[in-house]
Amino acid sequence: MKRVIIGIHGLANKPEKRLLAEWWKAALSEGLERINKSRLSLPFEMSYWAHHIYSCPKSDNVADPEDSLLLLEPYVHAEGGGSPERSRRLKKRALTVLEKVMAWSLVSSRDPLRKYRFEDLLIKRRFPELDFYYNNSEGRLRIQQELRRLLENHRDDSVLLIAHSMGSIIAYDLLSASPELQVAVFVTIGSPLAISSVLKRAHSRSLTEKGEIRAVVPEAVTGAWWNFFDLEDRIAFNYTLNDDCLPNSRGVVPVDRTVCNDYSYRGIKNAHKSFGYLRTIEMAAVVAGFLESPVPGLWSSLRGFFRGLVPRGSS
Repeated sequence: MKRVIIGIHGLANKPEKRLLAEWWKAALSEGLERINKSRLSLPFEMSYWAHHIYSCPKSDNVADPEDSLLLLEPYVHAEGGGSPERSRRLKKRALTVLEKVMAWSLVSSRDPLRKYRFEDLLIKRRFPELDFYYNNSEGRLRIQQELRRLLENHRDDSVLLIAHSMGSIIAYDLLSASPELQVAVFVTIGSPLAISSVLKRAHSRSLTEKGEIRAVVPEAVTGAWWNFFDLEDRIAFNYTLNDDCLPNSRGVVPVDRTVCNDYSYRGIKNAHKSFGYLRTIEMAAVVAGFLESPVPGLWSSLRGFFRGLVPRGSS
């Protein structure tokens, strides 16, 4: 059985598919270097959907700062070989309080599935891609078809699916609706899935006795679900998925892990950028565990994860 890593990108317009796939693979390779696994080959493919919304991709050849196709955040190798995990206890506590307040407001509502006007307005104004996905059924199917095609092509292979940002919503919806499209390991990075306005639209959801909305882990996820987030990531501010998801029949639940997204370009940091997530040692350990284990899945990924937390020879 072959193994393949599939990535699905997130919000906003992107560079052309070939270049974006090249950069994702470079970031994953950079992470493997950090845990001394650089010799592993990366069978990587990209699920690219930006062209269903934007007519032209962003380009690194555009120089005009007023041009909407200017590529502002290209892939660049991290300086200094990677940043250590940041200690941000106050930030974590504040986000935990925010999550509890949001959960309380949901439970206290007479209609838990009603629209949250503020969050829906925020989506419409700040995230037009997500607004398009939710309100254009034909467009939503076209976007999902990009990932479906890849998963169908690898139906007989073992798949590690990495979903960034809005890509995690697309992947979750497709996997929930199509249990036959099985993935051994699912990794979400910078995911907004736990935001109430997103959660209430989840393809598979359930109400608890307390009236709380819970997503249901897709049956298509057969081995493990890792959820990585940086506490400075504004898109993943409701950062934990474990307490928002019910297990599937295999007992798979999201495993939440804080990581350090060290992406920076010309002195400007972006804790939501995919490249920073892809090169973390936590991601590298899951990738290595998937590629090296005899049977990719939950326990192999767990062993790879914990082996990679203290990489040999790294600084």
